[in-house]
Amino acid sequence: MQFDEIDKLYFPPNFEVKLSTTIKVMVKINNKLDGYHIRNLPNLISNWTYPKGGKNFKPFSLIEFNPAENGFVAEIRLIKKDNEIDELKLFCQDILDIFNCEKISVLEWEMEEL
Repeated sequence: MQFDEIDKLYFPPNFEVKLSTTIKVMVKINNKLDGYHIRNLPNLISNWTYPKGGKNFKPFSLIEFNPAENGFVAEIRLIKKDNEIDELKLFCQDILDIFNCEKISVLEWEMEEL
């Protein structure tokens, strides 16, 4: 199994990421999303956490999720921000891992501030 490399897909945003920042995340994959992903990705994104110091942190809330031609677009709002951690990179890595385990390649990961 070949995994997509995060350093070839993820680049830090060109805007300041702070509390209450709303971000549009656009993910393009090499397949169409199936019904399973369309139903479950919004829940995964809404409840996504990362571990730090023995606790799980939920850094953002999902505002909107839309399946796209080959991927999805999600609008998220930061509700917690750790200055030492790039939460968006951790989130990207988890999305890559999920799709790669299903032999789906992530072709593009783009973000813009709303």
